[in-house]
Amino acid sequence: MNVLIKNAKIINPLTNMNQVSDILIADSIIMEVGENINSPQGYQVIDARGLIAFPGLCDIHVHFRDPGWPEKETIETGSKAAIAGGVTTVVNMANTKPVTDNVETLTYILDKAKESPITVLQNSAITVGLGGQEIVDTDAQLAAGACGFSDDGIPIVDVAVMKKAMEEAIRHNKILSLHEEMPSLLFSQGVNYGAVSKQIGVGGAPGIAESAIIERDLLLQEQMGGHLHFQHISAARSVDLIREAKARGQQVTCEVTPQHLTLTEQVVLDEGANGRINPPIRTNADRLALIEGIKDGTIDCIVTDHAPHTAAEKAKPFNDAPSGLIGLETSLCIAYNTLVRGGIIDEMRLAELMSVTPAKLYGIKKSIEVGQAADITLFDPDIEYVYSVMGSKSCNSPFVGKKLKGKVKYTLCKGQVHSL
Repeated sequence: MNVLIKNAKIINPLTNMNQVSDILIADSIIMEVGENINSPQGYQVIDARGLIAFPGLCDIHVHFRDPGWPEKETIETGSKAAIAGGVTTVVNMANTKPVTDNVETLTYILDKAKESPITVLQNSAITVGLGGQEIVDTDAQLAAGACGFSDDGIPIVDVAVMKKAMEEAIRHNKILSLHEEMPSLLFSQGVNYGAVSKQIGVGGAPGIAESAIIERDLLLQEQMGGHLHFQHISAARSVDLIREAKARGQQVTCEVTPQHLTLTEQVVLDEGANGRINPPIRTNADRLALIEGIKDGTIDCIVTDHAPHTAAEKAKPFNDAPSGLIGLETSLCIAYNTLVRGGIIDEMRLAELMSVTPAKLYGIKKSIEVGQAADITLFDPDIEYVYSVMGSKSCNSPFVGKKLKGKVKYTLCKGQVHSL
């Protein structure tokens, strides 16, 4: 990749750069960042006037369904969806089939990931079969290339097992990422407990199911130490608990999805099962609390929880349809409009949330500076279009068919320029 990017608005938190400049790239490495750079002979020139250059986005919560469900997604199609959304690094979850709790499955995924146009990291499950009882062979999983541990999709209910999981993460100095929903406090999953769940005749999932188990695990972490990462938080009380823990000096981080920042429980009435997700999209008060957590730094990362399902599955009656939405292709657009255009944060903070901070959690540096790999997202914030799926095999998104503003135009990663 020998490329000259001209006149891009560079947003780079690690150098605090926020200005229109050029980027000269030779052999996939950034050689120069500055104004009025002349193009060497034979270089591809990208006219980036009007485009924002972000460090390549990093999504630390995706499901590529491989192995197990090739009709929903594969590493190849998930990577295409990521490229379409400007995402150059992902962390894949372990709820594959078979579960990524063994070296063979982990090796299969990482071998396929080598062929991907993006960087695909893979979490190991922390308990065998996601069963919440027996801890996996953490030494073997890390030696085979796992980047961390998570039973995402299923909480660890047994407190003794949770304690053992934390001990293993601490022993290896790895992040333990947690899906927090206490089953005994759930009436049904996928929709918030309240007015909408009553209207459609299902029990619903109350916010206390999330916040109660977060509080339990924060108490454990306060005593034991280590690094806990709370996945896709959704409830106002959860934000308060994590904020208080950070104020006490606990090493905790958390993430939120664009859909939880943008939508309310009304989405289930508007979109049916395409609005069903665990944890559910909640009330506007919860949404505003999440946005406050973005503003004050309580929330560290924006992720998609990209969870593909087939159209046939989502067409089933609500209680029978699986939970989950795709989001890689729209995450930057939705977050930019909600947070930056909405006057909540600036572009620099958005780059921290969607690139620099999540990458740092896994030991990766994302920066548009000399000597770094050309890992760059070029985003047009003003283009308007009707969203249709670009790379994913699935189309389970409440944003399909909607008019959106803002689209990735180029994604640069692993020595390739992808024009979109």
